[in-house]
Amino acid sequence: TDLGLTARKIPRTYREYRSDPNSHNWWSGMLREMAAHEEMGTWEPDGVTEASVLARGKTIITVKWVWDLKVDSLTNLVDLWKARLVGRGFEQSPDDFLEIYAGVVRYSTVRMVCAMAAMRGWECTCMDVCTAYLQAPLTGDVEMYMYIPEGFERFGPNGERMVHRIRMALNGLRQSANEWGAVLSSWLMGEVDVKAGAAKNSIIFARSGTDPQMFIHISDLGTIIVLVYVDDLLIFSSCPVLRATFAESICARFKMKDLGRTIKALGMDFSQDLDGRFLKLCLKSYLVGVGERFSISPVECLETPLTKAIVTQCEQAKPSEREISECIDFYSKATGVVIFAASTCRPECGFAAHFMSRFMHRPSSYHCKMARRVLGYLVGTANFGVVYNGKSLGISGGLQVEQDKDDFRVPIP
Repeated sequence: TDLGLTARKIPRTYREYRSDPNSHNWWSGMLREMAAHEEMGTWEPDGVTEASVLARGKTIITVKWVWDLKVDSLTNLVDLWKARLVGRGFEQSPDDFLEIYAGVVRYSTVRMVCAMAAMRGWECTCMDVCTAYLQAPLTGDVEMYMYIPEGFERFGPNGERMVHRIRMALNGLRQSANEWGAVLSSWLMGEVDVKAGAAKNSIIFARSGTDPQMFIHISDLGTIIVLVYVDDLLIFSSCPVLRATFAESICARFKMKDLGRTIKALGMDFSQDLDGRFLKLCLKSYLVGVGERFSISPVECLETPLTKAIVTQCEQAKPSEREISECIDFYSKATGVVIFAASTCRPECGFAAHFMSRFMHRPSSYHCKMARRVLGYLVGTANFGVVYNGKSLGISGGLQVEQDKDDFRVPIP
């Protein structure tokens, strides 16, 4: 499908979806989503009346549709019209959940394993879990109910609206990410599976003591390391046979999509050369989007993120309450972009991220000017990143940070 201006208008409400000229395409995505829920048994098929549930003091949550487009980055054509059913988790009561922690691997761990992979010539591949949360049941004595979404409503014989008990970790519930993480980690480590008769893991992993979302397996065949970021898996393996065995095993247990060698993951772009033992991480794709989002012009793409004069101005600024209210939205969003860049693969922006964070509660026009300069620097140097060259320093490896000279950036040895 050609992605024209009309197709770019993604509906935000059910009313907008009904009036959208591409409603038939969005409907196909909604049908796929409902089929997935029926297959996974997200809710009990037999409904009960709303009044009977409320009489027992149980929670009933509403749900909403969220639409999005999957676009081919090369052809700019629509690959998939996506619709996701999301529960309104803020309607849950405190008795409906215990843990809400979502397991994500640290970016420092990702960089460390990437350096090891470059040194040893390991391939970095990735896998994506399809409808991850729906593959994890709600544990404990949780009893929650939900309304069937708009377009698929169900009513009783007397016209009363029916509700259904939730069985699986629906997107939007506060505990869903935690439930999914528990299921995946227990399977990786060969523990008892919550799904009776499920395919067992043929490769048993050990959980890292430094990062709970890093799982390691070492055998005579070789080494395989799995990094988990909710439903994204980064896999580093020294042996193709070991990696293939793991992929076959996990695909037999969960609905997975094997994406092969990593090109994009966790917001970063990956570039690998196994023969040359070279691996580069950058944020080019992300920063191109940042330039469009904040309307960064080529004139603003400077060679340094900050100057002493700008730092002095910002430290001495005393904004009024009106100025703060006008600047705080843009400034907080810009600061988030810089923090993400500095914490992933743009370490030379570490000072800028730290300095900008000091003024998030009281930004002025000077701070917004500074923020646009830092964003312009990032967009103008989108190809910059961290390069791991496994051959440059032998077994100890080599780390290169592409950067220019600046008072606020310290070279990494």
